[in-house]
Amino acid sequence: MQGKKLWLSGLHNMSDYLDGSWVAGIISNVFYELSSKYSQDAINKVATSYNHSKFSPYVCCFSEDGDLLSQWRGYASDGYGFAIGFNSDIFPCAHEIPRMANLGDGNKEKLNLSRIEYDADKQKSLVKHLVEFALIYEENGMQFDANLMQAQSAYLDAIILEMGIQQPFPYFNASMDTAIRWLIGYAVIAKNPAFHEEKEYRLIHAPLVMASRTTNKTTQSLFELSEPKYRISRNRVCSYYEFDFSEYIKDGIIQEIILGPKNETSGSDLRALLGRMDKSDIEIKKSKASYR
Repeated sequence: MQGKKLWLSGLHNMSDYLDGSWVAGIISNVFYELSSKYSQDAINKVATSYNHSKFSPYVCCFSEDGDLLSQWRGYASDGYGFAIGFNSDIFPCAHEIPRMANLGDGNKEKLNLSRIEYDADKQKSLVKHLVEFALIYEENGMQFDANLMQAQSAYLDAIILEMGIQQPFPYFNASMDTAIRWLIGYAVIAKNPAFHEEKEYRLIHAPLVMASRTTNKTTQSLFELSEPKYRISRNRVCSYYEFDFSEYIKDGIIQEIILGPKNETSGSDLRALLGRMDKSDIEIKKSKASYR
């Protein structure tokens, strides 16, 4: 709170060890299902393109529900911590399929806010349509059936609209690479359904960082949200980036603070802290969970 910064950590350091790779398993199953419909050469080219085009995103995780017992137990010192409620409308970010950060003057070009998809049927449906789009294009190039591709695109638009993504599939300018980029971005926001009760949203940042293959020395870094930082967590070194939200305090980016079921913080102390931040209007609540 006092630092007014959120930390975005590498996806490979999340508690779900399949984070970022869950979609790869779905893609493999889809390739198998479509193997009698498309050539093995086309499937191999699409698979290779996907594997060679991945990026390394950094994420800050939120829950749609600020008072979940499982969240208190798993992420807030077993109920002794706090839940800070943010106003998602204030975040300077896009609501699109995650992508590599682009050149821009502000944070909106560097951040993406997305709801996590847990529904296995929806995951497979979107992945299958993207994979098939890529395969059709790979096999036929510009000679594809326009009606078929438009139908694929319309179906994709219906799915992503339901996900809250404000970005239609670019059918008229699409190619195999377009479908691959969407698959790579979707892999960041599709998770194992076993985690569904977390009701997660993610703030996502994917800078372009290049390093020497022989020395691992960073040779170029572009579009970074901040200087990269490092910390020790769970007995390992973890990299992260900082999002400084201090300029958005006055706009109401923090809406509420919920005290955990075991949290005994004095209300007067908390209000004094908020007063020093000139945000005495932030609502303070106590968890409804009867957990001790």
